[in-house]
Amino acid sequence: MHPLKPWLQLLKVESGRLWLGSFLLLVTLVSAVGLLGLSGWFITATGMTALAWAAGLAVTLDIYTPGGGIRFFALSRTVGRYLERVYNHDTVLRLLARLRQRLFQGMTQLDPMTLARWRASQWVNRLITDVETLDNLYLRLLAPPLVALVTLLLVVLVLALFHLQAALLVGLGLLLILAISTYGMALAGQQLSGRLAQQQEVERSQLVEHLQGLGALQASHSLKVHQQARIKAQKTNMQDQARLQRLVALGQGLQSLMLQLVVAACLLLLAGAWQEGWVSGPVLVMLPLALLALQEAFQNLPAAFANWGGTLAAARRLNQASEEGTEKPSSGQLSSLPDYTSIEFQKIHLLLGRQQVLKDFQLEIAQGEKLAVLAASGKGKSSLASLLARQLSPQQGQLLLKTQDQALPLEDLNTEIWLNHLGYLTQETELFAASIADNLRLAKPDARDAELWQALETVDLAEEVAGFARQLDTWVGETGQQLSGGQARRLALARLLLKDAPLIILDEPFRGLDWRTRERLKLRLDSWLQGRTVFLLAHNLEHLPRADRWISL
Repeated sequence: MHPLKPWLQLLKVESGRLWLGSFLLLVTLVSAVGLLGLSGWFITATGMTALAWAAGLAVTLDIYTPGGGIRFFALSRTVGRYLERVYNHDTVLRLLARLRQRLFQGMTQLDPMTLARWRASQWVNRLITDVETLDNLYLRLLAPPLVALVTLLLVVLVLALFHLQAALLVGLGLLLILAISTYGMALAGQQLSGRLAQQQEVERSQLVEHLQGLGALQASHSLKVHQQARIKAQKTNMQDQARLQRLVALGQGLQSLMLQLVVAACLLLLAGAWQEGWVSGPVLVMLPLALLALQEAFQNLPAAFANWGGTLAAARRLNQASEEGTEKPSSGQLSSLPDYTSIEFQKIHLLLGRQQVLKDFQLEIAQGEKLAVLAASGKGKSSLASLLARQLSPQQGQLLLKTQDQALPLEDLNTEIWLNHLGYLTQETELFAASIADNLRLAKPDARDAELWQALETVDLAEEVAGFARQLDTWVGETGQQLSGGQARRLALARLLLKDAPLIILDEPFRGLDWRTRERLKLRLDSWLQGRTVFLLAHNLEHLPRADRWISL
């Protein structure tokens, strides 16, 4: 149960709705038991009354009370089933939305290095498949066995009113059936369902990558090999699914057989009691039929608990996604930005994985200075930017905001205040599946169209956007794939200009741009960057606006 604890805690938020949903499920099952049992009693009582009349005996039978009871149970079962399905599924959809929100919030806390270790298909699998798997917690793993337990106890109590020994025997038999249908099936299917869940995640990820790389596979004449690998993996997956289904069928068959044996034992004991005059004929029929109606409470449990391993696997993956990565720097208590004169990297040690990226690193950039940091790929340029943007925390050392009379650790400043002060163009072009205007307004939500066009003009993109059929409403696609690389890069740069922040980080700002476009943008950016503190990152100075000073890593 350990992997499920965080998600069980989350269920407590909707505890009132969950208990009400369980009550509706209980009403439905009790009505089903009452309907079958009372119907058996009524039919038997009617038949025995007719036989008595045929024998010339003067007997009476109240048909209205049991007839009303049958109608009540039939109506309550129908209405209860409808309300239970609607209400419980609405509750589960609320829970799934909350689970996805929690997971997505956790993903936003991960640092870039951690995010890079995960495939996009793995994130999608967690947000969709794994979260949906956790709806088993309430709909199939918590409420049904609990309601089945309460229902069987009620039936046993009613049976005890007529025959105590039969009640004890039936109670033990029903508890054994419930234990085998839940705990037994969970043990039997845990390894298989867990392996199946893992195989399905790997298969989905590889299938997505197969489709994304279809052109490269065709060009390298490797498509057939990869297709055969996918087919083989799918066959293995289907074989495990068949094994799991056989296990479920075996569990359901064993459950049905044991229930029939319990009913038969109860019938034999009640038959003896009937012969001795302890119970009437209608009661002799009613109680075994009530036990048979419990099949509705038990029938879905083997399939649910046979997939226990898959539910645990999904919970473990979601826990890993929530806990993965370096800890997000805590938000400090200072709620206003000091009037700092410089920013200092003081004896920074940064370790990413097993790689020592920075060791005893010292750097100071003055307010209003444009500093260029040059280095080859993998030498720590982007790590410096991530430290400054508080996406990473150093293992040793600290970043300081130096004022006229003191030096304040950057971690003491409220994170939101600092990020509002910062404009950051990352090395990768980060665009969302939305319109050009929507992507620009991420920087300034209340920006007028005229401001958007001005930003686009500054990055030499206005003429191209004006030529699009929908202009600012043009859909850029996922990660901006509807635009060329150069257009996407300039759109991201225009968004940075709209934020108009005093501290700017430009990581490979002209990546993907041709020489002429780069030279035009240099001139325009030189003017816009005047008076700002600028952190420029690139392989060489030719790919950057004019800097006041440069260092090489």
